Amino acid sequence: TFTNSITNTIGTGKTYYVGTNGSDSNSCTQAQNTSTPKRTILSGLACLTAANGDVVDIRSGTYSDTIRSVVSGTSYANAATIRAHSGETVILTGGIALEGPSYVVFDGLNIRTSGIWVGSTTTAAAASHHIRFSNLDVTGISTDNLVNVNHFAHHIEFIGGRFYGAVYNPNVPTCAAAGTDAC
Repeated sequence: TFTNSITNTIGTGKTYYVGTNGSDSNSCTQAQNTSTPKRTILSGLACLTAANGDVVDIRSGTYSDTIRSVVSGTSYANAATIRAHSGETVILTGGIALEGPSYVVFDGLNIRTSGIWVGSTTTAAAASHHIRFSNLDVTGISTDNLVNVNHFAHHIEFIGGRFYGAVYNPNVPTCAAAGTDAC
């Protein structure tokens, strides 16, 4: 049992560790120990169980993963949480591109090179919703917007953090193009 500091709820989920000194050949059971973490964030995410309140705790380092898939919760009380280890700097260069999951929390990550995209390119039923981004530092994205929230997405929260250094890219559609998936 643990108390999730992001949602202020008590969950029974497990914590899986990821570190640059880890190995993706470590089992999910082994990754519950700080001395035998997974190596990549994606490998840590593969350990999560839907609606269980599991946590991926990422140790200091730079990770090139692109987070595209995360198990869903049914409320913030059992949301999957992807977080930087307390007091450590985690840099994610692959960005976050979510289509479909709901009730997921991201906390304390530094997003570089590729930004954040949330939504659906097909239908409202396939859209992500109830996604919470807390205490992120997003900058250094030169080929796209820092954040894109598709018009199908809803209940997307940005709490605290810093979003800065955006460059204007005239090739990225904006909501001026009403009815497009970029809105």
